[in-house]
Amino acid sequence: MGLSDGPVAGLDPQVQRRIARLPGVEAAPPFRRVPVTSDGEVTELVGTDVTAIGKVTRLRFLSGSAATVQDGTVAVAETAAREHGWKAGDRVLLEFANGQRAQVTVAALYADNDVIGRLLATTGFADRYTDEPGDTKVLVKAAPGRAGGLEREIRNALDGNPALRVQNPDNLREDTSANISAVFDLAYGLLGLAVIIAVVGVVGTLTMSVFERTREIGMLRAVGLARGQVRQMVRLESVMVALFGAVLGVGTGVFLAWSGAGLLRSSFPEYSTILPWDTITLSLLTAPVLGVTAAVCEIPPRCGKW
Repeated sequence: MGLSDGPVAGLDPQVQRRIARLPGVEAAPPFRRVPVTSDGEVTELVGTDVTAIGKVTRLRFLSGSAATVQDGTVAVAETAAREHGWKAGDRVLLEFANGQRAQVTVAALYADNDVIGRLLATTGFADRYTDEPGDTKVLVKAAPGRAGGLEREIRNALDGNPALRVQNPDNLREDTSANISAVFDLAYGLLGLAVIIAVVGVVGTLTMSVFERTREIGMLRAVGLARGQVRQMVRLESVMVALFGAVLGVGTGVFLAWSGAGLLRSSFPEYSTILPWDTITLSLLTAPVLGVTAAVCEIPPRCGKW
């Protein structure tokens, strides 16, 4: 379960203390994010209760432990340590947004963790280099058998403050899904617009084709080609153009998704490419229908006189 600051700039540290004193709370580590610069790279240092953070997230130390991270020392994520060539025991210079600097010791290395980030320190160390200490969120671990009513107890302890959001894992998943759904809705909207443009393009292609072949079609009519056969010829040509565009578009999209996956996987190890076969099949089946529709729009004005 988590508590975030909602629309305000940050949570008062008193909020975390009030939550931690609740009977149903086993651990409530705060998150205080402090912008820092090291070796020319701008990142964030997370100040938290290092001894409790392992209870609310899967924090796996590769060297050192939570007990070794004290004031004046930091723990570093595996990727960040590899990029900068750091190892346990090294001294690192950190520059903070308020102009202060600190020479700290790398006390521990931990496996990459999306929740924590690249640098981890105690709240006391983070407060020392922050003008106005404040938590961005508080993660809460319920005591055994107390998870059921804990959310209500937290809201009561905070006097029902509407500026604070209390979220359980289901709420977090719903928020994340809503953001992803919004992106997909935008993508499908653009896809629909692209389909309309494609139909207009097929109509334009057929217009040029029929216009440039007026004499050829007239000759075919003169040697006995029926009017219905002319229409069929235009329809078949329209379907071929639509199918060719659909196959080319689907193939290009799959290739770009496959090639982009390699770039994204370096930053998001959980990323995987899943092809929506139902949508792809629907697109390929819809292409001939759109081709016939484009031909129907084209045949009367150009072929009706034959």
